[in-house]
Amino acid sequence: MAEYIEHLERKLRQIDELIKRQASRFTNSDKPDKLSALDELTHLRLRHDDLAKRIDEAKAKGADNWSDLHTSFQEEADGLRETFEKWLTRFD
Repeated sequence: MAEYIEHLERKLRQIDELIKRQASRFTNSDKPDKLSALDELTHLRLRHDDLAKRIDEAKAKGADNWSDLHTSFQEEADGLRETFEKWLTRFD
């Protein structure tokens, strides 16, 4: 169980770093689509933070038997990563 949670948290940290890196890059750029790109990154950040918060809440409740949540959290993290990769395709 702990390995699963560590894997999920590691994935979220990676996504967090990618969002930070791209936000910094666009903040300091003069690209014409800068505002749109940053707006979408803000939405990705909100999704990331919401998922991280819900995982922390489940951990705090001692949710050892949360297999349905595991699947849901994993799907959300994968979806977040996929959305970020689509963002990269559009703005990078």
